[in-house]
Amino acid sequence: MSNSFNSAFFPQTYAPIMPPPPATMSEKQALNRYAIPLALGWGVLMLGFFFLYLLTLFVSTERGGGLRPPWTPTGFLIFTLVYFALVLFTLPLPFAKLHYVAKRNVTARYRSYRDSIQPWADAHRWVYQSDSGSPPLDILYATFSPSRWIRVWNTTHVVTGTHRSYSFTSAHIVGYHETASLVVLFLPLWAWIDEDARAESKRRPRFRDADMSENIVVLQLPHWLPPFRLTNNNMSSQHDYGDNLPHIAARNNPLNERWVVQSADPRFIQTMMTPEVVRVLLTAPPLLCSIAQVNGQLVAYRNYEGSALSIYQQLELLTALANRLPVPNYPEQQGTPPH
Repeated sequence: MSNSFNSAFFPQTYAPIMPPPPATMSEKQALNRYAIPLALGWGVLMLGFFFLYLLTLFVSTERGGGLRPPWTPTGFLIFTLVYFALVLFTLPLPFAKLHYVAKRNVTARYRSYRDSIQPWADAHRWVYQSDSGSPPLDILYATFSPSRWIRVWNTTHVVTGTHRSYSFTSAHIVGYHETASLVVLFLPLWAWIDEDARAESKRRPRFRDADMSENIVVLQLPHWLPPFRLTNNNMSSQHDYGDNLPHIAARNNPLNERWVVQSADPRFIQTMMTPEVVRVLLTAPPLLCSIAQVNGQLVAYRNYEGSALSIYQQLELLTALANRLPVPNYPEQQGTPPH
């Protein structure tokens, strides 16, 4: 983040948003505590399988005291396939467990970020709710474009208030999906790998956490605007976010490199991209969020950190953008959607 954006919109007491920090020493120690026993256990298991394989393959006593392989070609092939199937089946287990431990450590760190939201909201005299049910559908379709396997949405750590004369709502959104029938067969094994899954399955027997977990900030604008989306190119994602909107190439080349601009109204986009708006977008923190506008609301999304600091920076970015957005001039009435 540049110093100009920091000095213009953010207090100097706030640091810029950075990529997720590296694992702390306690997290590395937790990984080591799991890595060594898992590696030794898997090695002993493989040696046991291999010894059993050799013993069964080469040792067979006949009446004459001689030794011969006890296999027909078909039996030998079947036993070999079973052996390697066991090896391939058990090989991912220690790595899956280590992946879970690393993920749990990062999740705990991000959860501590979200736990700091309530005292931060209380200090600003904003309203805090730990849980508020499902988010509005227009926000979901504008930012998430829910996949077919996501059934239930929930919002937590909800903050509502007024920032620089704009009403806003901040929330952490989580998507749940139904557990597939095939997964149920492997629940005992998965419960050993993922301890949180065991606790979650007891609380929600039919649902599991989906790969949709991030913080959004919704800023209420004083007037209606045509829908548009500004996707941050610095934040790669495997998900297709939001409803399909036509891609619009902005006149500013650096802006095209930083943001993907989409809108159903190209004329408004060309009017919107004033030098001040472009400056705000180009000097915004590179890993902060993407932006969408739907039904007179500016939405900052794809904030995976969810800390009070990142929410504050989302608010500052949205208010800086809202103060510079033009009011559309439609024939019927300025600031209302055309009919």
